[in-house]
Amino acid sequence: MKKLLCVLLAGCWVTGLPAGAIDLSLSAGMAYPGVWPQFRGEVYRHTVISPLGRVSAEVDVHPGGQLTIQVQRGWETVLQRSPIGITVDGVELGDDVKLEVLNRYAVRERYDTRGRASRARHHADGLRLKVWHYPYDEYWVLDVRAYDTGIAWRYQIPGEGTHRVVGEVTAFDFPRKTVFWAQDDPHTFEAEWRRWRLDQHKDQKTEFGLPVTAELPDGRFVMIAEADVLRYSGMSLRLDEGGLLQSRFIHDPQGWTMEGPFTSPWRVVLAADHLDQLVQSRVIHHLAPEPDRHLFPEAMRTGWLEPGTCYRPEWVHGREGARWNRQKALVDEASSLGCGSFRVGAGWEDPEFGWGRGDRRWERLRELVEYAGNRDIGVWISVSTEEDRRSRLESADERKAFFDRCGKAMVEGVTFNGLSGESQDTLALSMQLLREAAARELMVSFRDTGKAAGQMRTWPNEMTREAIRGLDHNRNEGYALPASQYCVYPFTRLIAGPADFSPMTLRPDRMGDTTAGLQFASAVIFSSPVHAWADSTDVYRESLAFDMMRAMPVSWDETRAIAGSEIGRVAAFARRKGEEWWVAVMNGTDEAFEYSLGTFFLKDGHWQATILHEAEDDPHKLARAVTEVRALHDPLLIKVHAHGGFVARFVRK
Repeated sequence: MKKLLCVLLAGCWVTGLPAGAIDLSLSAGMAYPGVWPQFRGEVYRHTVISPLGRVSAEVDVHPGGQLTIQVQRGWETVLQRSPIGITVDGVELGDDVKLEVLNRYAVRERYDTRGRASRARHHADGLRLKVWHYPYDEYWVLDVRAYDTGIAWRYQIPGEGTHRVVGEVTAFDFPRKTVFWAQDDPHTFEAEWRRWRLDQHKDQKTEFGLPVTAELPDGRFVMIAEADVLRYSGMSLRLDEGGLLQSRFIHDPQGWTMEGPFTSPWRVVLAADHLDQLVQSRVIHHLAPEPDRHLFPEAMRTGWLEPGTCYRPEWVHGREGARWNRQKALVDEASSLGCGSFRVGAGWEDPEFGWGRGDRRWERLRELVEYAGNRDIGVWISVSTEEDRRSRLESADERKAFFDRCGKAMVEGVTFNGLSGESQDTLALSMQLLREAAARELMVSFRDTGKAAGQMRTWPNEMTREAIRGLDHNRNEGYALPASQYCVYPFTRLIAGPADFSPMTLRPDRMGDTTAGLQFASAVIFSSPVHAWADSTDVYRESLAFDMMRAMPVSWDETRAIAGSEIGRVAAFARRKGEEWWVAVMNGTDEAFEYSLGTFFLKDGHWQATILHEAEDDPHKLARAVTEVRALHDPLLIKVHAHGGFVARFVRK
């Protein structure tokens, strides 16, 4: 049996399967039984079903000759038959095709992760099809994988040498009354998320950045996303005349080159009966390749990867917060917050902020790192990648010199600002930055950047990325995020991975229409492996949230969306770290309500619940309540103001 398993695992490499996958075919080249149909006029179908039978995909050739896919959850269709395919070297490889089974396989693995959970269970069943494009005698491979919370597929193109990709026919067809949430800035992904309806949206020029979350007429939920994108060009969507959400590649409109053979990113359709299933899904992360064990010997648990809270003073002080003569005092403020790291603003690169030029600037950075290290604080630096400053990172020699200096200065991490857009060149540069940073044991974050697409699994030194309209906008009058927006993110952007949102503010003039309770709740729900506190230490220290802020985890063992959650209206979450549970609820509506918090998630015994919510007489301030509860007994009833929220921390007595 052991010998047979070794043979099967060896076959994974031969047939291009992922690690942890076992080829289930009797032969890797096993043909589909029966006679191939004519290229036009007959339907030719193949089905792949998820391990527990909850989700399935059917691939066939439409009578018109087009390759298509349909996705079902249970007996209900969640993605109507939609065209798929890729255009390479001027040929649309999904048209005029015939299909043959190459092999079926199963993926069964577990691995360490971070963010919403500490461990991931990766179970999927896959089908790889030979796609013969008429009149060629060579096939390409369609790899389709079924999970119990979704379907993914990718295109594997053979042939040595350089190929030119000019786009895909990949599209997504939903019932006309489907409601979806999307944002229309596929460059920095910082537009507000809005609610659309397919049969009412007439603007066919709107570009939607991924992911996109949809609610079907029957109440089920679907998300469109992509994974493992760093070698390709980023995909966005546009609604065409027929109501299809059509793939677009706006950052490389003339196409891009790939060295063959090559594989496209995964096209992902998550499917859930309710929001908790959507929140629990790790499909986007599963699809990303495993990390390089030479760079990350323990993968996500590699010793120099240190999640924690970070103080980011530029939210309060702007670029002035980067002045050299303020840095040590700001490090002391970070220490008073209990932060493990401190981020120097991008102004440190400019001589006008007193750091000096050339080597002197780096000497002062090393001095700051040593000062912070004596307080058990690591130092991150912010680096601009805009305009002429990007060119220095595109040069291999200058990039090496930069990272060598970072290593000599002993900084802990680098935040790259302004690497916006998702052209193939930009995504390739971001991957190179991650690789060279990892070689020097440097953590990385990205701001003003492209979408989250599972990069954190392949590159565990990516601790967070922005790609979200964060709290930075609240600094500008008239641009503060509305409360409803906070209740969209957990079911859209945050499904794809943690975001550098930089919560929370307790300044009344920067809260917008929200309350102090909602602000603190957003910190728990939006927590990130490197969690940047944005407001001033004085504001935090004077609040009732201070002690709980210092105790709040940034990575969790378990996360659930609980009763009452509704996209754009209410976000209710329970999160566990060890034996502690934290519950956070945000109300994005104009009406107050009483939230009935059941304790079903607690183990037997007595627990102390500490609850922070907005004060009755002033919603810009917090009030505290402490009570004892027993698991599975009467629920706690907590009043939530309009645009308000609360946090409850449960500790076993």
